[in-house]
Amino acid sequence: MKIALDVRDFGKYPFLKESQAFLSEYKIPLDELIRTDNGKIALNHAVSRIKRALSGHAGIVGSIASLSNDTGRVRIEIASYAFSRILVSCAKDRYLISRLTQFEADRAYLLLLEENDDIIEYVASRMGLTIEQNELQLIPYVEAAVQISLPKWRLVNRSVIRGMVKISNDEKIELIRAKILSFQRQNLHQAVPGSICEEILPFIADVIKEHQEKILEQFGSVDETSYPPCMMAIITAVTKGFNIPHTARFALTAFLHTIGLSLDGIIEVFSRAPDFSIEKTQYQVEHISGRSGYGTDYTPPLCATMQTYGICTNKDSLCEKVNHPLTYYKIKKKELIKKKGEKSGLRNVNPDSSPGKNTNEDDDSSDVTGTRSYKEGENDDTKT
Repeated sequence: MKIALDVRDFGKYPFLKESQAFLSEYKIPLDELIRTDNGKIALNHAVSRIKRALSGHAGIVGSIASLSNDTGRVRIEIASYAFSRILVSCAKDRYLISRLTQFEADRAYLLLLEENDDIIEYVASRMGLTIEQNELQLIPYVEAAVQISLPKWRLVNRSVIRGMVKISNDEKIELIRAKILSFQRQNLHQAVPGSICEEILPFIADVIKEHQEKILEQFGSVDETSYPPCMMAIITAVTKGFNIPHTARFALTAFLHTIGLSLDGIIEVFSRAPDFSIEKTQYQVEHISGRSGYGTDYTPPLCATMQTYGICTNKDSLCEKVNHPLTYYKIKKKELIKKKGEKSGLRNVNPDSSPGKNTNEDDDSSDVTGTRSYKEGENDDTKT
């Protein structure tokens, strides 16, 4: 398919080979570009790109609003995409990689909603989807649809005629987003030389600081008195020297990491065990928390999964109202802070510790495997 992309299209879809080729006209490698004035500008844009990824939907809209037709600014936009990949790869934080991956897919999706059919089908073809007259071959459809968990995408619920799956115009863009998401998961992280990571350390620190502030906005400072009973039971078992199963170790580590406990803090919890080994524990904690490299963004399992594992114990009345340990923690913490305020004679206490916080923050949790994020409310996180 021969489509003439304009300069602005390169900035819209920086992951395309054509966009990367446009950037290469700088005729300067990225590791040298970072030392130039334009490189510093692009690095600052990359930091902003990651911060937008951490901000969710509003950040995506803000990114789209800033697009330009100016050749120089478009090259900065593409370079910021490349540098954002480098920054999260150097940070070696699985959560940052996951958020940026989702951001790039969602950003492209919103842009594609406003495109004409030629551009949509062109981007689709670059992602390995050949869509003709709202039909897609069976195998490419399955490869894309497997990224989407909604029942309507299951093959049994689709119209399939002679190996072709019928799709609507809106579904076409949804499938493209799924393929972009898959593409980003496979390619966004990259091996970056340590020398480059050291050179851009201040930018990495800025990104990590933003990530930590977002955690504090969502969960506040770590409060052990608000831990759900299942997590307290695992900690008690560790302290008493019981040999806990890997599922319990995984659930506890993922929980503590998600609410913002530091690597040293998580290791300290496991150090209470009589047979504690610093080397073994550090390796396991770094792997589960994503600090050892890249991969899936792990969050603690759903309550139903905890029950399946046999580690949902000592349930209380609040447990009956939630479907996830993180939701329990947030509600319990708000209740405790509210009680403290009432005892102190205070009124209208904001239960969140961060001033100016939006109290409708999304709650990133996980599916049965403990590896997929979802938004609070969409998966009936609180029972009614």
